[in-house]
Amino acid sequence: MAKRQNSLLVEIIIAVLFFALSATVILDVFATAYRQSAYAAACNAATAEAQNFAERIYMSEDPGALLREEGFLEEGGVWSRNGNGYTLEIRLGGRAAEAGELRDVAIRAMQEDRELISLPCVRYIPGEVAQ
Repeated sequence: MAKRQNSLLVEIIIAVLFFALSATVILDVFATAYRQSAYAAACNAATAEAQNFAERIYMSEDPGALLREEGFLEEGGVWSRNGNGYTLEIRLGGRAAEAGELRDVAIRAMQEDRELISLPCVRYIPGEVAQ
């Protein structure tokens, strides 16, 4: 009878250990899924905001004033603003010539030290229109 009880006790311990191990693996899977979901949400929001600003800067006469109005801060030629879990960075550039002006804008969204997206934007303004 004692052998039978010991055998049953060992079986119960093995079953509990198996379920504990399974629970640990499942919790790790859920934590990873949550991190991936947060990353994807930040990517989607950053992409939408970057596209919005690319279009607005493309049409703007004074991109610096537009960015200032939208709450961006300039530091070292890079305009930046914190979003929902990411930082949007915009670098304005361009070259003027007799034939016109070429404006180029680089938009990046960063999450901690990881780049979420990078979006270039270029606009050519003919000389007759350029101011």
